[in-house]
Amino acid sequence: MIPALKDFVKGAENSSDRRYYWCDIKWYEGYEEVDSVNSFMNFLEETDYDHYGFIRVGEQMGDIEERGDPAQYELYVSRSISW
Repeated sequence: MIPALKDFVKGAENSSDRRYYWCDIKWYEGYEEVDSVNSFMNFLEETDYDHYGFIRVGEQMGDIEERGDPAQYELYVSRSISW
């Protein structure tokens, strides 16, 4: 695991299928953990490794970033209204 992320990980399902989830994170360049995740995904993209999915949902409407192949892992953004 990326050293800067050791305390940043919220969960992993098992040793072969890793899923990480962060909530309420300020996702800004210059933050050590964010830069580590972005560097890792850049490495994956440079080596044509496409066996990962990433989705970042920002606070603003339409502020959604997808990298890799999120649909391959059944990762989707869903909007709904509830009360």
